[in-house]
Amino acid sequence: MMDNLYRVPDSWRMALRIVHLGLEILIDVKTVKVIGCAEVSGGTVPDINLFDLIGHGFNVSERHVLIGMETSGIYLIDQGAATGTSLNGIPLSPLEAQVLTNGDRIKLGELEIQVAVVENPLR
Repeated sequence: MMDNLYRVPDSWRMALRIVHLGLEILIDVKTVKVIGCAEVSGGTVPDINLFDLIGHGFNVSERHVLIGMETSGIYLIDQGAATGTSLNGIPLSPLEAQVLTNGDRIKLGELEIQVAVVENPLR
């Protein structure tokens, strides 16, 4: 039991439920990932690209947030997106990490996403 307190998990598996569309994206959070919305023919494409799902709607930036993991769980960092990011209705300050928990609601611009932790490697 004590070993689990000090080891870094291999990865966390989570679902991002896009509330407006009723869609769910399953992701493994092993390294830091960029979530955003960009045309593939454009510049930098985020790791989790929402463009095919939402197009230019919902005011999601090209590099809107980072999502990553540490021993305590999954965290979210707003990247200074012009349209803002909120967590459970509270606006986030740019570049400040916030820990995510099961059931949290993230708003990227006008797009609402619900977080579901599917697999916690520490359990």
